[in-house]
Amino acid sequence: MKRLGVGGILVLLAAGCGDDSTPSNTQNTNNATNSGSNNTTNNQTNVSTNNGTTATNNATNNATNNATNNQTVCEPLDACPPDICGMVADECGGFLDCGVCPCVDGVPTEVACGGCGLGLSVCAANETGFGTCEMPIPGITDLTCEDIIFVRGGGAGDGSKASPMNDVQAAIAEAGTRDKHLVVIGGSSTLSMNGPLDLVEGIHVIGGFDDTFVPSPAEQPILFNTMAASANVFAGRAVDVVGTTHLKNVKLTTADATTPGANTYGLWAVRANGLVLTNVTLAPGQPGAGVAGMPGVSSINGQNGFAGRVGNYRTNEGQDYPLQTNTVIGGLGCGGSLRAGGEGGRGAGYSSTSNPTTLLRATTGGVAPGVLGGTAGSNFTALNIGTSGGHGLPGFSGTIIVEGSAGAGVGTMDPTLFFVRAANGGDGELGEHGWGGAGGGGAGALNINTGGPSGGSGGGGGCGGIGGTGGTQGGSSFGLVLRSSAGFLYTHLVLEPAAGAKGGGGGEGGTPGLGGIGGKGGDTLASPSATKASTLVGGDGGKGGDGARGGHGGGGAGGHSIAVWCDGTYNYNQMVMTPGAAGAGGPSLGLAGEAGMSREEYGCTL
Repeated sequence: MKRLGVGGILVLLAAGCGDDSTPSNTQNTNNATNSGSNNTTNNQTNVSTNNGTTATNNATNNATNNATNNQTVCEPLDACPPDICGMVADECGGFLDCGVCPCVDGVPTEVACGGCGLGLSVCAANETGFGTCEMPIPGITDLTCEDIIFVRGGGAGDGSKASPMNDVQAAIAEAGTRDKHLVVIGGSSTLSMNGPLDLVEGIHVIGGFDDTFVPSPAEQPILFNTMAASANVFAGRAVDVVGTTHLKNVKLTTADATTPGANTYGLWAVRANGLVLTNVTLAPGQPGAGVAGMPGVSSINGQNGFAGRVGNYRTNEGQDYPLQTNTVIGGLGCGGSLRAGGEGGRGAGYSSTSNPTTLLRATTGGVAPGVLGGTAGSNFTALNIGTSGGHGLPGFSGTIIVEGSAGAGVGTMDPTLFFVRAANGGDGELGEHGWGGAGGGGAGALNINTGGPSGGSGGGGGCGGIGGTGGTQGGSSFGLVLRSSAGFLYTHLVLEPAAGAKGGGGGEGGTPGLGGIGGKGGDTLASPSATKASTLVGGDGGKGGDGARGGHGGGGAGGHSIAVWCDGTYNYNQMVMTPGAAGAGGPSLGLAGEAGMSREEYGCTL
C-alpha cells in the first residue's frame, strides 16, 4: 500500500477565527485606556496589542500545519496482481474485481479449460483460486479447434466441432489426410462400425466429452464392430504403433461371432510399443460355438449263405445211380473273401451213374477264419444207416472299436494367423468287420438208391459301423492380446472377454452290419417209393459274425476366456480383469472334449 505525505511544511489555516476574537479584546482595552489616558498612551497600547495579535496568529498557523502534516492520503490499487482472482481489497477500504476464480471453495466455476475447451478444470479441496487445467493428452496444451477431427453419434459433417463426423475409422483416415493428430468423440452413444477400430500411429482417439464436446470423464462412447462373419472378430487392432498413440475413455466391443468356432478379441496389439490406453474397456462379443460331428451311417449286412443242394436218388434198378452233390459257395462278407462264409460240404453219391462200386463220402463244410465247418455225414453200412451232415459254426463278430480322440490343447498366437488351436475332436474309426460262418457238412447216403444232400454255406460277416466324426472346437474370447509391445502402457484398463464357447459334440458311431444268415442244409426230394426215400439232410451253414459299431467321434474342446494373453512383462496400473466362464468341452459317447480355460492372464507377467 502506497501512503503519500503532502510535504514537510506546516501550513496554518487561520482564516477568520483569530480575526473575530482579537479585535473584540482590543476594543475593550482601548475603551478603558481612553477613559483614563491621553492619545499618546492610546497609541502605545495599540502597538503593543497589534504585536500580540501577530504572535498569536503565527502560533495558530504553526499548530495547524503540524496537524495537517501528520495525516496520510490513501492511493487504492488500480490493477490486479498476478495470479489473483475474485474480489480483492484495494487497500483503501474498497474492492477491485479481478475476475471469476476458476475454483471457488473447491468447486470449478467452469468445467472446460485449455485449448478448444478440451481441458478439464480441477480444484483442490476447499480451493478458491485458479486450480489446474488437465488436458486430455499430457503435453498437448496449444491446441486449437482446427487441429481436431470431431465425431459424434448421428453426425454427418466434415469433422469440425460445429459439424462432427459419425464414423470413427473415417475420422482417423481424415486426420491422416489433413495432417491432424487428434480425434475427439462426443457423448456416450454406440457408434457402429463395419469392421474393427484400426489405430494409426500418432493419431490419438479420445472420448470423455458430452454431446457438445465439453469434458465429461463419465462419458465413454462405445465403438461397436458389427461385422461378425469371420473366423477372427476384432473390436480393435493396433499393429506397428511404435510412436506414442493414445486411446482414451472408450469402450471397444463386437457383435457375437456368427462363424462356428470363431474367436473374438477386444484389442489385437502387435508391435504396439507406443500405445497408451487410459480408461478403456475391452469387451468382445461371444465367440462361435463348435459344430457337432456327424453320426456314422448304418453299415451293410453280410450276405446270407446259400441252401444246400437236394440229394439225388433213383426209383428203380434201371435208372442211373445218384451222383455226389456239388458244393454251394458261402455268402459274401465285408472286406472281400476273407470275411465270406464257408462253402457247404458235398453230399454222398456215386462217382459214376453206371458204376455203383464206388460210393463217395460226403465232405465237411468249408471252414471260416477261426471256426470249423460242419462234419460230414456217414454212408450206410451193413450194420449202420447213413447220417446227416453237421451244422457249421457261426463266425466271430468284430470287436475292434477305435473312438475318436478328445479335442484338447491350449493353442498358440500367431502374428498373422491369430489364435491357432488344433483342438477339434477326432473322427471315430470304422468298426471291425464280422467274420463269415462255416459251411454245413454234406449228408451221407442212406441206402444204395439215395445220395446225400449238400450242406448249406455259411453267412458272410457283417460290415463294421462307420465312425462318427469329431466335434469342432469352440471359439475363444480374449480381452487383450499383446505381442512384441514392450513399451505398451495402460491405466484404468477394464478387460471383459466373453465366456468361451462350447465345443461341438462328437458324432455317434454308426450301427454295424449284421452277419449273414447261414444257408439251410439240403434235403432229399420226396420219392415215389418209400423204400427208396432218404430222411438225411445236409448241415446248415453257420451265421456270419456281426460287424463292430463305428467309433464315436470325439468332442471338440471348449473355448478359452482370457483377459490378457501376452508374451512378456508389462507395466501395470489399475487393470480390472474379469474373464468369462470356460467353454465346456463337446460331449461324446466316446471321449468328451476338454474344457477351455478361464484366466486373467496367460503367457505374461503384469
